[in-house]
Amino acid sequence: MKPTILIAVTSLLLGPFVAICQGQVGGFREIPVTDKDVIAATNFAIKTQGKTEKVALTKILKAEIQVVAGRNFRINMDVRVDGGIRNAQATVWAKLDRTYQLTKWEWKGKSRLEEKGEPKPFPGKVSKWNGFVRHDFQVDGANVIVVAPAKPLPGRPWAWRGEFFGAFPNADIELVKSGWHLAYVGVPNLFGSPKAVARWEKFHEVVVKDHGLHRKPGFIGVSRGALYCMSWAAAHPDKTLAVYLDNGVCDFKSWPGGKLKGLGTGQGSTGEWQNVLKAFDFKDDKEAIAYKGNPVDNLAPLAKAKLPLLLVYGDSDKVVPHKENSEIVYDRYKALGGSVEKIVKAGGDHHPHGLPDPRPVVEFFEKAWSKRK
Repeated sequence: MKPTILIAVTSLLLGPFVAICQGQVGGFREIPVTDKDVIAATNFAIKTQGKTEKVALTKILKAEIQVVAGRNFRINMDVRVDGGIRNAQATVWAKLDRTYQLTKWEWKGKSRLEEKGEPKPFPGKVSKWNGFVRHDFQVDGANVIVVAPAKPLPGRPWAWRGEFFGAFPNADIELVKSGWHLAYVGVPNLFGSPKAVARWEKFHEVVVKDHGLHRKPGFIGVSRGALYCMSWAAAHPDKTLAVYLDNGVCDFKSWPGGKLKGLGTGQGSTGEWQNVLKAFDFKDDKEAIAYKGNPVDNLAPLAKAKLPLLLVYGDSDKVVPHKENSEIVYDRYKALGGSVEKIVKAGGDHHPHGLPDPRPVVEFFEKAWSKRK
């Protein structure tokens, strides 16, 4: 064998051994942060991590390399996240085929928001709602909306719409103007069933734990939204500030049952009654009629927790008759010693909801907030 060929073969065979001896394999050695391969690996790490959270590179602080079946880059950097700067360390494998893989991303220390005890910003699509910032995102597969006030009040109070976000919203708008957040979770056709409450629980945990909203929201139950709000309050009185119902459905036997099922004076709805059966997993009408979890039957947990109620309703509501819903709640809650107010709209039908002047609704929530525990 010719000497030149022998040298080439020897170099090929001993190259990895030499590399180990030189500290290139098995251990990391520092290289300039301005190295083009370091920059490429860093950009890949930022792009990959950005698929799970919003991050942006501010500065590469240190770079190291390890040669093993390609090259491993270990990069320490400052990253903008959660409205502040946080230190992170990424390990990127540059493979022999010139592709990259982020093998490790590690946060170093707490974020600026965590250090200051500040909440995380809301994720998702950002738009405007009546002049305020609106966030649309998902929690556990449900579409949710959070509207943020320009200047949140200390303690971060919030109002939670049971259904029909954006319908007759004058009270909602005034609350946001006053510094309250406004929220909505889209789980339609569940009628305040245990399934609905379970979905709401996951949303509540996220906005309280991650985004710093107060653990006790105020509830706005418009029409069938009352079923959601009152079911939540009964299940979680310790996580409820107050409940405002507007022509609220407080017994699904009245609506969507009604005349259709011989259960009330309203017309009812065949389709919505079938949705009730499905939402609660009732086998038949008999099982639904025997159910004792409607708001009219489940007021004791609210009264025991001294939760204030505000009932606004028309005395000529042909869809959700007040004598089968709001009036029953009012009388029974009073008998339980509960705090309840009512505003009756003389001659009022189911629509329009709300009051021409929403101030009584806003003051109801403000009073509850001032007395919170």
